Amino acid sequence: MDARRIPYTRFRTDELPQRDRFAVWRESISVLYDVACAGERPTDDFQASVEAYLPGGLFASEVHFTEQRFERSRCRASADGIDHYQVQLYLSGGEGNPDRECRAGDIQLLDLGRPHEAQTAAANSIVLMVARDAMRDIMPEAGSLHQTILRRETATCGLLGDYMQSLMRRLPVATVAEAPAIEQATMAMVAASFRPAAEASARASVAVDATVRERVRDFVDRNLASPELGPESICRGVRVARSRLYALFEDEGGVARYIWRRRLDRARAELADPANRRRSVGEIAYGWGFKSVAHFSRAFRREFGTSPSDVRAPGGDSATVRPHAARADGGYEEWIRSRVIQSAR
Repeated sequence: MDARRIPYTRFRTDELPQRDRFAVWRESISVLYDVACAGERPTDDFQASVEAYLPGGLFASEVHFTEQRFERSRCRASADGIDHYQVQLYLSGGEGNPDRECRAGDIQLLDLGRPHEAQTAAANSIVLMVARDAMRDIMPEAGSLHQTILRRETATCGLLGDYMQSLMRRLPVATVAEAPAIEQATMAMVAASFRPAAEASARASVAVDATVRERVRDFVDRNLASPELGPESICRGVRVARSRLYALFEDEGGVARYIWRRRLDRARAELADPANRRRSVGEIAYGWGFKSVAHFSRAFRREFGTSPSDVRAPGGDSATVRPHAARADGGYEEWIRSRVIQSAR
């Protein structure tokens, strides 16, 4: 099993002199688009950055940029060999033209084999690129969805947006061995979201369930210290039916057990932190919802095979450092020229 981190690269204009930033960005992004500044010249605070990952054939990136105009002409689309779909979630900002507008929170699908142009506000977005061939089996009609926008008010857009944000949070620790599964789950989620058909929804049911489960986990972690945390508050906060909530966490021993285990994890982390040496075991246990020190100690030993006091002892557990994805050779534009374009031919 290949435990190497997936390829990663980063582009930032703030590492350049101000006078060079727009020109370097224009040259960099020209692999996909022709860009022009919004006014007569670039603004003094112009910025652009791309942080990108390559899990298998999927290109996933987070992009920040100042107001500007993007164009992918018909001539360019037919000549450069990029035969992919682009799925873009605007976290802030947005884009528009006289016929359509994509706002913050909306998600649009672009067929890069067809022309597209838009004026953008200063924006932060997540951009996925998926090869047409890879999507053909699960969404053959994707080519007819060029410039389709999922609106932020819809549940479908919310689910796909949650998935895309969760994906970007987790790619830094994803391995090469996991890349094919990540690519397949992402394509299934895109297909289910953009094609309201039973077949695509069935194919993506695992990915959809994973997204809802992730929303529940995020809600639990944000409210872990609250005495009100339980199935009822989760159903209200995440807008999920109680029956579905129980089904999603059946493999975890139930949602109540999941909450209990997460509280144990947090208590263990606090016990292992030297900054908490002066806090008693009881204070930490009560802070995470346990009713007695004896009950906490028994549960802790069953879960971790050691006592709370052993974790505090010299040589006990310590915090781990989260690894980052491996830095790739070349920038994102070189990936697109070499790996993305080459794979499409």
